[in-house]
Amino acid sequence: MRVLLPALVALGVAVLELSVAPRFSISDAHPHLVLVLGVIATIAIGGETGLVWAFVGGIALDVLTGRPLGATAFVLLVVLGGTGLVARPSPRLRLVGAIGLVPVCSALSSILLVLVLRVLAPPVVVPDFGSLLPGIAYDTVIGAVVAPLTVLLARRSATAGLVHG
Repeated sequence: MRVLLPALVALGVAVLELSVAPRFSISDAHPHLVLVLGVIATIAIGGETGLVWAFVGGIALDVLTGRPLGATAFVLLVVLGGTGLVARPSPRLRLVGAIGLVPVCSALSSILLVLVLRVLAPPVVVPDFGSLLPGIAYDTVIGAVVAPLTVLLARRSATAGLVHG
């Protein structure tokens, strides 16, 4: 059950990212819900949850977008795995860490995904970093709104013995 619930939620969030989230695009910026909620879940609940989220959410995004299978999953595994390593030593700073790591992870995942796609599907145009900034800002705002609720729920669930973390 510790693995099934994050996997199902990540799958649902991937579908939402590709179906509903584009309707909330601002200019060229669109939310990366799988990434943002994955960072928050990794910090609030734990590294195992983050890795399950990264794998299932990444594979779902790859299948639904037609990207090379495993490209997004690889990027999310690297980014959320790193998030789990960074967040592990500081459980008291979960809320600040969740909000602070979202823009870092957003930038890192955008750059890594472009590099991976460039290797796997060569005709990928490499954007300049300035074009990534609106998306990073959008992800940060979503993280700042969702992180406090998620961290609070994770603390209450851990206190009740429902979640380890």
